[in-house]
Amino acid sequence: MSSIALVGPEIEENLSLRYLAAVLAEAGHESDIVPFNQDGDFGAALEHILATQPDLVGISLAFQWRASDFLALAVALRERGYTGHITVGGHFATFTALELLADFPELDSVVRQEAEGTLLDLVERLAEGADYLDLAGLAVRGEDGAPRKNADPRLPDLAKLPRPDRRGEPASCFGHGIAPLVSSRGCYANCSFCCIAAWHEQSLPGKRYRVRDPEEVAKEMVALQRDRGIDIFVFHDDNFFVPGHKKNRERFTALADALQRHGIGPFATVVKARPTDCDPEVFRILKQRLNCIRVYIGIETDTDQGLDTLQRWSSTKLNKKAIELVRELDLYTCFNMLIFDPD
Repeated sequence: MSSIALVGPEIEENLSLRYLAAVLAEAGHESDIVPFNQDGDFGAALEHILATQPDLVGISLAFQWRASDFLALAVALRERGYTGHITVGGHFATFTALELLADFPELDSVVRQEAEGTLLDLVERLAEGADYLDLAGLAVRGEDGAPRKNADPRLPDLAKLPRPDRRGEPASCFGHGIAPLVSSRGCYANCSFCCIAAWHEQSLPGKRYRVRDPEEVAKEMVALQRDRGIDIFVFHDDNFFVPGHKKNRERFTALADALQRHGIGPFATVVKARPTDCDPEVFRILKQRLNCIRVYIGIETDTDQGLDTLQRWSSTKLNKKAIELVRELDLYTCFNMLIFDPD
């Protein structure tokens, strides 16, 4: 059995780290989830790792703007004498794997793309004292010291993944328990500015999204409500929708039917959508049967030239129709505007 420290933001339950923790636990390994939400957490994270001396430290580099903070932690660990394996993963780490290994000798490896299988393989090879330099999914320094990317990782089968680790107290708002979860990974679109599109195109060319069985999603929701008192479910899918209004009607109806069949109590949902997904019939199912209360809509810009530049596959007309629809249904709406786009 190995011990692993998983370091990342935990402003809410970090599903990326918590899926990793669940996979490691299923294989008999222990993990700590070490919160690093802001600069003030640096010292506590550093001292915790030094005190527990895990066999491996896995650092989440999902966001470029926080990379310097997390890399400083790796540097500080080495300066304070930590000799275990340090690896990093996430979107930013995947795209800059070779540069990170060249510039930060404190790092031993980079876990590329979805990490569940690769991290477990790495932990078990380290535990056995076996060579890991050829492990698929890693970027490493070869015997000559030069950074290199190994073969692409095997992507996890979403149907076979354990549910994410739910240690700790759940978040709440006005007495309502809140939990994030996912019913899919990826997004079918190919926006030019989006790291999600680039990430999934790199890992699974030609198909940028995979979906879970609605029955399994319903079972997870019912278990969260029964065991943790959750009644607000925040779907962190990159896009809750798949291509085609008919498929979305079928998928959402199947999820609603499964929830009813399994006896879920009162609940509400929060989802993300593109303007092209905003079909009246689909959204009525979303509100009336899945009790949606908030929708994040990817507007991004409201000029046709800007939408073309960003490869949004949308138009200002569709943007307007989407906002009108959610207002008509009395759904709370939020969206981003990229005010410094290339136009």
